[in-house]
Amino acid sequence: MMLTMASCSKSDKSSKTNDATSAATENTQAKSAASNSNYTGIPDFTLSTPEGTPLSIMSEVSKNKITILDFWASWCQPCMREMPFMKELYAKYHSKGLGIVGISLDTEREAWQQAISRLGIEWPQVSDLLGWDSKPAREFEVNSIPHIIIVDYSGDIIEIGLRGEELQKFISGLLDS
Repeated sequence: MMLTMASCSKSDKSSKTNDATSAATENTQAKSAASNSNYTGIPDFTLSTPEGTPLSIMSEVSKNKITILDFWASWCQPCMREMPFMKELYAKYHSKGLGIVGISLDTEREAWQQAISRLGIEWPQVSDLLGWDSKPAREFEVNSIPHIIIVDYSGDIIEIGLRGEELQKFISGLLDS
């Protein structure tokens, strides 16, 4: 059985979904951008938590063996459908060294906060509330969400674009030893 992974695209700001082919193309472009960059790891950047407290990404990344940077938004239905899976992954692997940092592309603080509360998200969340113009979204050339970047404890990018079962298998391979 083939599972179709939908995504919300930057080019379609009405938040309609694109098919898996479009998402795969954008993931390939993101991998290419990451591999062509002038750094081996992610830059440290600081964004605000839902409460308005500044949070350094590297301060969170350095706490874990592996960290998933999860670009998402409250208005993105594919992101909402992915959250129960992310919660399950976090519950299973957090004690083994998995961290997740949610990077929201929301523009409205209240909608973002309500989604976090409604979904029961327990891992750190940050945003600059600039939507697609968010500095990290531009830096990593995020053109569709949900968008996953996996980094090690020092911030080196080890994988981009995995979701669902592929993401679970990858994390399992790293932390089930």
